[in-house]
Amino acid sequence: MTERKKRFICYAVIFAVCVSCANTKPQDEGNVAVTVRVSQAEAVAKPNEVTGFGSLSFLQKNDVSTQQDGEIAAIYHREGEEVRKGDMLALLKNPRLSIAVEVSEEEYTQAESAYQLAKIQLLEGEFNAEAELLSLKRSEAELSEKRQSHGEQVRKFNQQTTLYAAGGVNEESIRSARFEIDAQAAQLELSALDIEIRRIGLRDKDLRAAGMKVSDDPEEKIKDLIALTTSSLRVALQAAETSREMARKNLVSAKTAEAELKIASPVSGFIAARNFETGDHVKKDDTLFTVLNADALYATIPVREADAFRVKKGMPAVVKVDGTGATYHATVDLVSPIADVQSFMFNVRVLINAEALSKTSETGAAKPGMFAEARISVGEPDRIIVIDDEAVINKNKKEGTVCVVQDRRVTMRQVTFGEIYENKREIITGLEKGELVVLKPASGLKEGTYVQITKK
Repeated sequence: MTERKKRFICYAVIFAVCVSCANTKPQDEGNVAVTVRVSQAEAVAKPNEVTGFGSLSFLQKNDVSTQQDGEIAAIYHREGEEVRKGDMLALLKNPRLSIAVEVSEEEYTQAESAYQLAKIQLLEGEFNAEAELLSLKRSEAELSEKRQSHGEQVRKFNQQTTLYAAGGVNEESIRSARFEIDAQAAQLELSALDIEIRRIGLRDKDLRAAGMKVSDDPEEKIKDLIALTTSSLRVALQAAETSREMARKNLVSAKTAEAELKIASPVSGFIAARNFETGDHVKKDDTLFTVLNADALYATIPVREADAFRVKKGMPAVVKVDGTGATYHATVDLVSPIADVQSFMFNVRVLINAEALSKTSETGAAKPGMFAEARISVGEPDRIIVIDDEAVINKNKKEGTVCVVQDRRVTMRQVTFGEIYENKREIITGLEKGELVVLKPASGLKEGTYVQITKK
């Protein structure tokens, strides 16, 4: 329920009481009602928090070192300047690294060409192997046809031999026919031998010798035979691919080394130190800059011993920076296990991450050294009773008196009160939610006094 709705309900209750009082005569006609202003006791949620004050600090510092030898060609930032992550800080020059990049690029180009050539050769080899299998199939079909023709010739020769024995064919015709049959037989044998020679490397036993299974599926068998025939080309392609990959890695390595001549800030922050000038020669691992990290800031706040045991790492917190007026969501990062020997307080470190810091106020970004207030949520909100502070009289330390109105009579009641919360006084004991209390009660107001209620 919003604060506006709560106040509306409060005023409605007061108005109803006023109307009731206006239409009802006092029970005791001899008493004159005293006009008073009243307020209703409210129940509100009070955050369960631990509060402290401190200052902002950097989370860490980063030494920016060189990764290569070289001469400083340019420096882009000085001490105290703000930088963002990835900003160029300096540039080195090293001719040997530039030459190494050019050589690596040429080697990679050659390796890429060799790889593409091996790839084309493999494709052509697969086409040739498939064509050879089809050619063998055709040759076998032709051989089968020739064998059938030869058989027919033998049958006819046998008939002529019978006729020759009967004197129907002369001897020269028999000799000519026999010669032709023998010639055909010899040709068939040569054709079969030629096919057998061409089948070397394409036989079932060749597949088995290569450790491949002979498939019953004709199409799969053809694929296996093509793979067997082009195995050397595949190895050549793999070798070319390996060479290309090595050339690529060498090129990447050379370009990486050249890129390391550009010195960039690893974090967002401020330049705390610069150790070299333009023209200086630096060696690998020399520290050029020190950058204080601004991606995350933390506030260190002291808390009392009783509160230190309630605060745990990871608890949510809110940090308000006075210098910018901005409020940031944060997290408890560290609770000191040892109290300060002078203040007997425990230091708590509250971390503001980069995402929260990116939402800066219109007055600027939070910076180290700024004063900050941190509020750490340590549990569920407490429900407390609050009234207007002017309703409490006779205050003595944490005790006081309030005038409670019940049935138009005043009841003097002792209460125990706490701190001011959102312009209201917290009442610890003595009042319940919804009860009406007199605001600024007059000194003559006593127990049992009849009252006439007006709006607050």
